[in-house]
Amino acid sequence: MLRRSLSLLATWCLVASPLSLFAQVAAGEIAKEELAEAETLLAHAIEAAHAAAVERERAELEAAKTNLQRQQKLLVLGSARKSDVTRAEQKLAELKTPKN
Repeated sequence: MLRRSLSLLATWCLVASPLSLFAQVAAGEIAKEELAEAETLLAHAIEAAHAAAVERERAELEAAKTNLQRQQKLLVLGSARKSDVTRAEQKLAELKTPKN
């Protein structure tokens, strides 16, 4: 049943419109329970994707902060250019800007 639900989920996401799946349920081609399970799996997949995106953004921000600190230290030691620090500052500012 899980394999069938995953197949329904893939069909729903990639090929069919949700309305066609509901039409198949109405026609008895798909059990209501299988459709409900596919909807649940889809909701969990969407939630996991959102969580992964948030974690990726957090990691990118931390990496940009670390890079800026590193470039500033290298500039003080004479091993980096001011443009390297400026680029790191711009990257950090870009990541801090709220996205729509």
